[in-house]
Amino acid sequence: MLWALSFVPFAVIVWIGYTFVHAWMTEAGSFWQRTLAASKDSATLVWSKLVILVGMLVPALDKLATAVGDPNLVSQFQTYLTPTTVGVGMALVMALTVWARLRTL
Repeated sequence: MLWALSFVPFAVIVWIGYTFVHAWMTEAGSFWQRTLAASKDSATLVWSKLVILVGMLVPALDKLATAVGDPNLVSQFQTYLTPTTVGVGMALVMALTVWARLRTL
C-alpha cells in the first residue's frame, strides 16, 4: 500500500506533463496561444494543471531529496513554510483560480 502512495504522485506528474506537452507541441501560434490551446482554451485548466503538478511534487520532495543526497532538505523547507505562509499561499492560489475562471467565462 505504501508503494502505491509513492507511485501515485509520480504517475500524476508524468500523465499531466505528457498530455500537456504533447498538446502544446502539436498546436501552432505564440507561446500563450499554444498554452491556452493545450488546455482547451481555458486559463483555469492551465492554472489547475500547474497547481496539481506543484502539489504532487511536494509529497515526492522527501524521496527526491534523499535520492540526491540531501536528507535535510525537507527540514530546510519547513523553516520557511510556516502555517501563516501556507495560508497566504493557499489564498493566493484560490484568488488566481477565481480570476482565471472569470477571465474565461
